[in-house]
This record gives sequence, C-alpha cells and structure tokens, in this order.
Amino acid sequence: MTAQELIKRLSELNAGRAPVLLHVREETPDERLTVLTTWHYFEIEHVMFWTDRKRVITIRGVNRMSPKSLQELGLKDEGTVVTGDTLADLPVFGTFTPPPQPGPFRFKLPTDLTTCYEVYDTPTKTPPQRVRLIFDQDHPLEILQSVGGKYNGQPFQTRLSNEERSRGKDKAIVASDWDYLLRALGIQTKPTRLVNGQKVPDNRGYIEATRPLAGREFGGDIRYSWKCDEKRNIRVATVDPQTNQRTGIQEVDSQRGCGNAFYGEDVPNNPDGTKPLEITCQCGALLRAFANLDNLRA
Repeated sequence: MTAQELIKRLSELNAGRAPVLLHVREETPDERLTVLTTWHYFEIEHVMFWTDRKRVITIRGVNRMSPKSLQELGLKDEGTVVTGDTLADLPVFGTFTPPPQPGPFRFKLPTDLTTCYEVYDTPTKTPPQRVRLIFDQDHPLEILQSVGGKYNGQPFQTRLSNEERSRGKDKAIVASDWDYLLRALGIQTKPTRLVNGQKVPDNRGYIEATRPLAGREFGGDIRYSWKCDEKRNIRVATVDPQTNQRTGIQEVDSQRGCGNAFYGEDVPNNPDGTKPLEITCQCGALLRAFANLDNLRA
C-alpha cells in the first residue's frame, strides 16, 4: 500500500466525521528520503505502521477549528479604535513576474543545497520513486551572465528531476535533466544502484552528488514552451466590447484544455524580436510561457 492508497482508504473510513488536518510523512529506510504529502482531512490522532513496500508511514491528526461568527469568536478587545495605516501603498499581490527572455545564460547554484529536494512516485519505474532538485524563491539560481547584461544578478526559479527518458534522434540514450546538470558541473558518472541485476537511478546518490556543488557555476539556455493543460479549465482574455481592449482574464468552468503544446520555434517573435509571454491556443485558451532550462554546459 502506498501513501496515496492509504490516504484514499482513510478518507473512505472517515466519511461523515468531523475533519481535522492530517500530516502524512513517508520514509523509505533504504534511501532515507522523506516526502511531505498534501494536507488531508481525517479524524485520527496518530498511526504508525509498516506497509508492504517496506515504508514507514506516520500519520498525525491536528485539531481543526470550525469557522465561527464574530459573536462566537470571543475576541478580547483592548484599547480604543483609531485610524490605521493607509492601504494604498501596499505592493501588488499575486502578480505574474515575467521570466527572462530566451537566450544563453550563465548561472550560479545556491550556496546551500541541503534542503532543495522532493520525492515523487513513478509507479512504472524501478525504483518506484524519483527525486526533484528544486530551485525556488528560497533557493533560486542566480543569473551571472545574460545577453547585454539585462538579467545579471536576478534570481531564476526552475526544477530538475532524475526521471530518465530517451534522448537523441534515435532515442538510444536514456538520461534525465539532472544528469545534464551533473555533467555540466564535472561529474563523470550517473549515480546508480543495481537492483535485481538492473542498473537504476540512485535517488540518494543524486542528492549526495549535488550537495557539494553548492555555489558552482554552469551555462545553459532558457527556452519558452506553452502547454494547454487538459487537466485544467482554460483561461480566456476578457475584452471591453466598446474599446476592444483587454480588461482581464477569467477561467471557463468545465472547459478543459485541449492538450496542445507549443515550443519556441512554433511561435513567431513579437515585432521587437522578443518571444511573447502569452499566446492563444486553437481552442481559445490563453497560454502563459514556461521558461525551460536547456542545453546545460560547463
């Protein structure tokens, strides 16, 4: 039983009961990796047991307060009401920060690579898990060099996994994005385990090989792609009928994306030579560019 299967089963058992926050932690003893799953809602205090895949799963429930009215909250007011600070100067909340335009770059790894990883399930592969190296807002890559110096010093967020796939025109080589990063940083061989006579990625080995590389530099290209996600409702632009000007974006209920994908060579440049941050799919969906890290090199 996997963690996800366990969560589903507990959800069935808990039907109709008062919900509490549930924290699920899954540990694989042989690789010493930990994954924190999504928060779920169950009435349960604490469970620890072994699954048939030799994982220890710890489940801990946390009491959840039900929403209350103002009268029910029992607030303890002190002092007197006065005029507060102005809200006019608050920074814009939830805005989209455009990624750098495509081109060649030179990057620097974060100076601390101890907490930049997550594990995820890959049921059809051996072992049935892979790991991601995550460069997020707390541990971003630093852009050292860019065309014209436009983006020098700026952070860049992305993620790489060690999930392998076929590469090259003849698909004869199997490698992951993380493999290309290691090669760019001077690592000569893939972290590997032997399982039942088969060479497979060593999840723990990828992390151990990467942590000492903190602060190192490498080159790479940023390329745009656009994906019309068939698992999500599409977003469309709203237009003022009188001025024909775009006024915003809205989600279309119950209309999923069509699954189309577009890459840099598929999309014409803007008149100024830049790549558009948004394009419109054939199905009408407004697609935002995703910045991919490609062609990693020393």
